[in-house]
Amino acid sequence: MAIKATDRTLIRAYGEELSASFADIRGALEALVSGVAAANYEGANAVQFKQAAVNSCVEFAGQCENAMGLMADDVHNQTSYIATALGGSPIEVTFTRGQIQAPAVSTDDSVELADSSALGDMKSLVITQMDLINGFFDDNMDNFNRLGASNGWVGEEYDTLQGQISTTTTDVKGDIDVAKSSLVETIDNQLAALGMA
Repeated sequence: MAIKATDRTLIRAYGEELSASFADIRGALEALVSGVAAANYEGANAVQFKQAAVNSCVEFAGQCENAMGLMADDVHNQTSYIATALGGSPIEVTFTRGQIQAPAVSTDDSVELADSSALGDMKSLVITQMDLINGFFDDNMDNFNRLGASNGWVGEEYDTLQGQISTTTTDVKGDIDVAKSSLVETIDNQLAALGMA
């Protein structure tokens, strides 16, 4: 025997939680990119280093944006399907679509300044913001699992979407781990090159 059931109130609530999570992720990505660009590290070599770090952050932001886009589309498609079958309402997930742009790297070419605390702060920023982003994706997965556990949505469409969200979450968490490790290693290497490790 197959059962399909939807609680439109709970499904809409999940959609609102998802939109809020995406806004949080976007905010953390913008803080990461702008914070790296503004690090107090000056001079020609500093510009090259900060620009490369910013570019890495922007590339990482694009991976997160792609993951959010996939989830938003998957949620809309599966809720639209069940809406057609059972008369519910499809969910439109709202978030700012579009690549985060690299800001201008702040620098003063007239001086050379290497501040170990500024580079240490950059490293802490990378770790903190990426851990936040990782947590937001985990929270979304937990929220979706609770939707099914509460019988807010039961049936093949829920199971399909759970698999899609789980796969996308696993993939983007892998991207987070790789990007965080790479940026932390880059900063550590720069500190070592400056004799500040």
